[in-house]
Amino acid sequence: NDFDNSGSNFRVYPNPVFGNVVNIISKNNDVFEVNIFNLSGKLIISNKEVNGQINISNLKSGVYLINIKSYYGNTNKKLIVK
Repeated sequence: NDFDNSGSNFRVYPNPVFGNVVNIISKNNDVFEVNIFNLSGKLIISNKEVNGQINISNLKSGVYLINIKSYYGNTNKKLIVK
């Protein structure tokens, strides 16, 4: 099982990210929306109807918050970009 034990329906990998793409996989194969914020709360990336990959080539190295919205509710995860 590649999903963490927090009860989350989503897996975010690789994390930390060393390239231009982060993969977000749904345990239930549902469609979801991803919003990525910087630590001060500014929306950096908004992507609706995600099916797995988010292009993060515009993100500088640092720590971000990913908010994943789906039919099952909201999930927040920390994303580290190297």
